[in-house]
Amino acid sequence: YQRRVRVRFRHRMSQGTFLCFLLFCSLVSGQVLIKNFQVTSPLGPWKVGIFDEVRQLAHFFSNTPDQSSILTLSFPSERWGSLQTPATLPLPLTLSTPSVESAAPFFLSREFFVGGNNKVSKFDLDNFTEVASASVEYSAKALAVKQFNDDYSDSLLFAANVPPAGVSAKVYVFDARNLKPLYTLSLPAEDGGVTQLFFDDKRSFLYLTTNSLPARIVRVALVGRVLQKVDHIELPTGWAVLNSGFIDKNNDYAYFGVGAPQGRIVRVDLSTFTRSNVFDAPSTPAFSHAIYDAVRGYSYWVSDVSPVVYRFEMCNFKYVDRFNISNKPSGFALGANGLILSSETTTFTLVNVLDNVTCPDSSAFRRVASRKESCLIDVRAGATAVDKNVAYFVTNTPESSLITVDLNSINLNSTKALKLGVGYGRSIVHDHQRHKLFVGLNDRNAGQVVKVDVSPNRPAQVLGSKHALHGVQSLALDQTNNILYVCTNPNKPGLTSGAIHKLNGETFELIDTVDLQAEDGGCGVLLYDNLRDALYAGTNSFPAKIVKITTNPFARQTDITLNAQFNQTSTGFIDSSHGFAYFGTWYPFGAIIKVNLQTFSLVDILAPPVDVPGFTLGLEDPANGVSYWFTNQNPSEILRVRLCDFSVVDSFPLRRGEGVPQAATLSAQGGLVLATSPLTPSGRTSQCGSLIQLTPARCFACPETDGGLSRVGTVIVPSCSARDIRAGFTDYHTGTAFFLSYTVPAYILQVDLANLALKSRLALPGNLGSSAAYDGSRRKGFFGMATTPGAIAKVDLKTFSVEKTLSTAYSVKALAYDEVDGVLYAATNTPGNSASFIHKINALDLTVVSTIMLEARDGAASTLQLDRKRGYIYVGTKASPARIIRVKLNRFERINYIEFPTGFNEIGSSSVADGDRAIFSINRPFPRLVSVGFDGFKRMETLDFPANTPAFSAAVNNPVTGYSLWFTDSAPSTVYRVRLCNFTIADKLQLRENDGVPRAAVYGLGKITAGSSCVLSNTENLCSSTFKSTFFQLKGGRPAKCDFTMAAEEPTTSIVNSTIVSLRFNFKGMLPPVRFCNSTTTK
Repeated sequence: YQRRVRVRFRHRMSQGTFLCFLLFCSLVSGQVLIKNFQVTSPLGPWKVGIFDEVRQLAHFFSNTPDQSSILTLSFPSERWGSLQTPATLPLPLTLSTPSVESAAPFFLSREFFVGGNNKVSKFDLDNFTEVASASVEYSAKALAVKQFNDDYSDSLLFAANVPPAGVSAKVYVFDARNLKPLYTLSLPAEDGGVTQLFFDDKRSFLYLTTNSLPARIVRVALVGRVLQKVDHIELPTGWAVLNSGFIDKNNDYAYFGVGAPQGRIVRVDLSTFTRSNVFDAPSTPAFSHAIYDAVRGYSYWVSDVSPVVYRFEMCNFKYVDRFNISNKPSGFALGANGLILSSETTTFTLVNVLDNVTCPDSSAFRRVASRKESCLIDVRAGATAVDKNVAYFVTNTPESSLITVDLNSINLNSTKALKLGVGYGRSIVHDHQRHKLFVGLNDRNAGQVVKVDVSPNRPAQVLGSKHALHGVQSLALDQTNNILYVCTNPNKPGLTSGAIHKLNGETFELIDTVDLQAEDGGCGVLLYDNLRDALYAGTNSFPAKIVKITTNPFARQTDITLNAQFNQTSTGFIDSSHGFAYFGTWYPFGAIIKVNLQTFSLVDILAPPVDVPGFTLGLEDPANGVSYWFTNQNPSEILRVRLCDFSVVDSFPLRRGEGVPQAATLSAQGGLVLATSPLTPSGRTSQCGSLIQLTPARCFACPETDGGLSRVGTVIVPSCSARDIRAGFTDYHTGTAFFLSYTVPAYILQVDLANLALKSRLALPGNLGSSAAYDGSRRKGFFGMATTPGAIAKVDLKTFSVEKTLSTAYSVKALAYDEVDGVLYAATNTPGNSASFIHKINALDLTVVSTIMLEARDGAASTLQLDRKRGYIYVGTKASPARIIRVKLNRFERINYIEFPTGFNEIGSSSVADGDRAIFSINRPFPRLVSVGFDGFKRMETLDFPANTPAFSAAVNNPVTGYSLWFTDSAPSTVYRVRLCNFTIADKLQLRENDGVPRAAVYGLGKITAGSSCVLSNTENLCSSTFKSTFFQLKGGRPAKCDFTMAAEEPTTSIVNSTIVSLRFNFKGMLPPVRFCNSTTTK
């Protein structure tokens, strides 16, 4: 709808009437309401804004020469709730200050300050008359105010300028009451010009950001009325453009946006003036504005590249989401009820965030003790003797030492170090039954394993050692059988294949050896599962592997290869009681890998939203149901991950100077004891480390589930097997699925849905597989190729071989199969989608029986749905508005069509059938679902989704629970679960970014199996040759329940095969055997 509002402006003593009209209705994005309206006016651009909370007015100032214009908007509280268009007030709309760059309110006397070219001015907030002014050199880029709620305390205005390159910037101090100059500080020329200015009244410091290269954050002390530069933080080489930021005084942090060479957010601890965290996800843009919403606990970061706003929780510096707006903002004003954004095009956006942040206790741990320890030099491993409540740590020094720490002492008293005779301790395990320690040493010449007696009531003593051919990286112990497993890596150049040795723990006799493969790159961590009597080795390779080794016989069984971005495992642990292993990666960032030990399948990969450095170690705390992961940075950070739902609960930063935790263990009372070393580029140090003891603040219970979706498993398929899965179906006779790849050549993958194991692979005589259909009674599969000319391959699923092929003139877009009559229907499109044809094909010999050409106005075919009961097939098209064409099967002719209203454009390739209706997806201008009834051929219902939801790339029905699942074409993708009984959204599940874009999904064995592709701007493009598809399974969810005045029909249990063209399938389980990875036959 369109709503007319009369708006009056007065500009330079002239008056005009303009039209303010609504561009969009209120859009709901989660808990964010967005509304855009435009003022058609010669004024602007509106670059700087302030908000008057008393009168609920937003004032924006234009960045124009000579005089600056003012636009005032009225926001009564009742207008925010429904986001009504604000009223524009007719006020004197000029300021004498030219080219306004900055503004700051002075609420003590209802006045405000503005800074512009060569001038700082003070204005009355009610009538905009100038009260006072002062001159400054160059442009007053930034302002800050020190003010109090009384008439006698010193109130000051600070202003900073941006001079030409090579000229010192100045910071001015004015009396805020009359703008009388009090003091001027000239900064060193190398600091550059000032881009932002913030005052910390808690500490009486000013914080300035500069345009130097690299950029600096300068700290200036206010002593009385005099400014003194104290110090500065210089950002890393190449980091520049600090144009956004704010101070969070409640939590003693400042946040600054870095614009080059990529977008980052730097967090500075104001109590120590140290950089404490950096948000620098690879896709982050430069930020033009940063807004701190203390009322709701969020900050909003506005992209300087595109009209996107990123939202963060401030209590834990956590990225929440982002939302799109119509135009890139040029300024903002923050009110108690929401945010107003202006733009260069005079389009304004109202943003109302409805929810407040609810964060856990900010103190994840209680610090018990922390002290420097002279004997703690480059500690690398630790263990606890629970019966004595002591911790043992081993050093990575030329002559390694064993250090005993008394955990009963509040001061963490350590005993004299026990020299082990050789150097470079890397690992340690404790035999609780026999009171023995085994220490692995990574000596440059030859590794050793040392056994130490740590019996009660006697000093620790070395009992013996065992030489190893190479350095010892990791140890694992089978206490029941007293078997020690030793993972060694060669130190000599050119040798990369490590080995795993099986030793008698009593005699040190070598029992057997398993050599790792050269491509494993050596061993990073070795874990032993006592319940399943198996070993799991994380490798140092690029990408990393998880290798399973059976102990009897002692042999390598299989492995899991991760995606290219997950390299070099560095730590891990086994949760035997729940049947999972967890591995931490080292390069290029820390990620946590979760593996199901029962099926030896990849369950999930947790890459925190903010890229963190590699993990030095991971530790399980079973009493609290969490694990701790320690980052290789200074100051280091401890991530606490809840095991029940594999999610990051919170994080806890250590203090700068405490070093990096290289060893950690739990005390008998459940405290966390850390031994740290200074962070050095070489990885070795001769400096003292610290002992730190922490107690978890509280235990985090898992959230109650409502029967929603949960991830069952994940597997990553090597690019040599297939990549970019586009279609598939389930063979209910065997419990397997067949998936089709969009590759050259096209491949069919046969996957066991019980464990996601790849059973076989078949190369087709065609390229770019795009669609599939299933003949369950005869166990045949039909696979369409999106090439021009196209092809359809008929495959015998019993023998898994190609039976026959059919050449088509054009690209095959969609397939549907009539199992009773044995007829295959195919939709083909010409290049450029200029024409579409529907073919009726005898499935027995793949001969074309008849062909229909769609009308030009119908658009290109995108999906097919078969209604055999009534004898029709329905063709969804990409027309604008979208159309669904109905074709009679027996006469095979076009009967009629449904054309959707304007704004319902392009039916997507994802569709499902549900009894007497079909559900189609609309792609543009934003995604919707529409249901079409087969009886009477009519549009029934429309289901809208939150604003900015991407189009759908895959869909599938769960006939048992009565839901359909819809996957968004994005990475990370979101799975929406839609109740079929009343056509409403039940819930959604956020997938991981490394899952890719799901483009195919099938149902079978009670689970949804989906597979991913890369992000594509055009689905006709190919993924790169190195891309690896991720396949995952989802299950769970109680049957859908709907409220009706009359009872709804039970969800159908019959499976109707839909022809989903762009579907992604997920595989869980083991990777394909080597024979499926012949690089000479794979493109």
